Amino acid sequence: MWKRLCQLLDLPALPDDPRFVTNEARVIHRDELKVLLEARLKTRSKREWTELFIDAGLPAGPINTLAEVFHDPQVLHCGLVETVDHATLGSLRQVVTPVSTQHADGDAGLALSRRAPPDLGEHTVEVLLEAGLSQDRIDTLLTGKAVHQCGYFPSSQTSGDAPETPKQALPTKDYA
Repeated sequence: MWKRLCQLLDLPALPDDPRFVTNEARVIHRDELKVLLEARLKTRSKREWTELFIDAGLPAGPINTLAEVFHDPQVLHCGLVETVDHATLGSLRQVVTPVSTQHADGDAGLALSRRAPPDLGEHTVEVLLEAGLSQDRIDTLLTGKAVHQCGYFPSSQTSGDAPETPKQALPTKDYA
């Protein structure tokens, strides 16, 4: 593949260059090789290169920005984008897992998540309880800051009506 890549990029001297003859040598001289390859790759668009690589039998695919993903015709055609409500971010577009499932009615479809991604520590207590930890053990981990639960305030740091246990915790944007 290395020689085919060099031919395709019109860099015929690279396969015989001692810095790049073996994979190990290419890793050692990665920074130099990166400069040479990037200079050549900048001469065409990623779509052009992807097509050329695939035609040459080289594994390839474009690396898209998020904006490109959300506007990609294939992604849109396959229904791989959903909009969910997020507690702190509001309306949030996200890419769904591209796994087909068989529904009870026989229709195949995508497994939409229908949930926004959680805030940091939003489900810590829930997951630890499901894993079999006792509430006392979880409280010890939270108080010792070994784990984080969004909105958890140890009883030693509470004031007024602040929640004292993870079960009573209120969501917060403070992830410190």
